Amino acid sequence: MKIMLFVAKFVVFVMVVCLLFPASSVYGHGLGIETISSIDVQGKSLTVTVEMPMYFENESEQITITAIEDETDETAKNVTFLIGLFHNGEMIFRNYFFAEDGILPINVKPTQEGKITIHGEQDSLLGAWHPTESNPIEITGSLFNSGGLYTFEIEVRTIDEPTNIIENSKVYKVDLTLIEQPTIEWQSMLAVFEDVLDHEKSITASINSIQSLSVKEEDFATMNFLQWFIDEQIEEEENAANILKQLQLIGDNGYGLLMLDKELAVRKFVEPVAK
Repeated sequence: MKIMLFVAKFVVFVMVVCLLFPASSVYGHGLGIETISSIDVQGKSLTVTVEMPMYFENESEQITITAIEDETDETAKNVTFLIGLFHNGEMIFRNYFFAEDGILPINVKPTQEGKITIHGEQDSLLGAWHPTESNPIEITGSLFNSGGLYTFEIEVRTIDEPTNIIENSKVYKVDLTLIEQPTIEWQSMLAVFEDVLDHEKSITASINSIQSLSVKEEDFATMNFLQWFIDEQIEEEENAANILKQLQLIGDNGYGLLMLDKELAVRKFVEPVAK
């Protein structure tokens, strides 16, 4: 019975994820890495990968773009990329970047305000930014401050030799999703349960969206399957709302918090009856 309940919850979780993150907006391989295959550059076939953290948890994170020659399975030499970054339909930057060994590491340091600034060395031909041991490429400014879909537009503008400029290069697009860092600290227990209630409401809305689609498609089996979860969410929202009301009455009273903690500690899990 417990296994059946677990499987049912897992299926609904997958359905919610698919609803919230359609195939066009998720990772290419689900790991923050997207690959562009079979890029034809002057008769050579290249594979370009873009790797980005799933979320920015440190002051500085790294994006890595790599070009590999398919025939030799080795990194391409003297590659200049023209890279544009877009979020919510707006361009964040569009600049040339040079990778002598085909591997382009870009350090990103998001700030809440300020224009986008690129630090590093530039060549004299295209003004392409390139890293050195003492001066790596770093981009600072207001970027990657919010989650969602980020689109990289990439062109290969030189290969083999830095002066081998490729005209009329094709633009390739890469979509990667950035997950917002979850809240891990709260000012009070009241703030915790305010977020708990909001979270339960968001889960309810996701399940209701699936149920609405089931009704529209006249998928009666899925409608019946989801009914338990709909009933469960009514209970979960009620529990969170009741605790929140108690915390609003208790305020900062330590004794009141202790009594509420004891009250919640004696609650017992009642296993649902399988239908």
